[in-house]
Amino acid sequence: MKNKVYIFVNGIMNNPGQSDNWTDRAVTWMHIHTAPDVIPAEKFEYFTGPLTRRLFQQYRSNKLARVLSFYFGADFDVVLVGHSNGCDIICRVLDMLTHPVKEVHLISPACHKPAYHNGLVEQLYVYIGGQDKAMKWAKLSEKLLGRWGLGYGSLGGISRTEAQRLFGVSNVNYEPAFGHSTWFEKGPLFDMTMSSILNPEGGSE
Repeated sequence: MKNKVYIFVNGIMNNPGQSDNWTDRAVTWMHIHTAPDVIPAEKFEYFTGPLTRRLFQQYRSNKLARVLSFYFGADFDVVLVGHSNGCDIICRVLDMLTHPVKEVHLISPACHKPAYHNGLVEQLYVYIGGQDKAMKWAKLSEKLLGRWGLGYGSLGGISRTEAQRLFGVSNVNYEPAFGHSTWFEKGPLFDMTMSSILNPEGGSE
């Protein structure tokens, strides 16, 4: 059996210098809860604001692809987990890959439907909150600024029915009361999210 690594990618307005970002807590959680069969985890962090994120978006994607190349070279199964703009970075990476990825988890994704029809993503899971107001702004930005490539994707704002049609019932985790970042609130909700990432057993009905 191959070794597996989890890589967590943040969204906008994330300060890499803070030690309690969700990506930091996710790495710690994985190292604690996968013992004694430790599964390595790491974070791919960056900072960008809501209006500047497109300036270096492809650069960040290239850097993440470079990170993955080392794991592919060591014959690891890679699991990518992104939130919001981090999902857009992941989707850009998927477009560049020639090596299969074990799993992709898109949480409140500010991106478009990924083009993973090339068969290189073994399992893709989408997490959608029914009260995700950020996705309403993302959809509006896409309508107003999309022609200049400045809008956000709004995959995280589609309905549960549409998400299940696109990805399959077992690949959609829909929480009607969740907002954009509720998945990572400290305490039981964070544990629930991380448990779903570690052991995806099927989407919510």
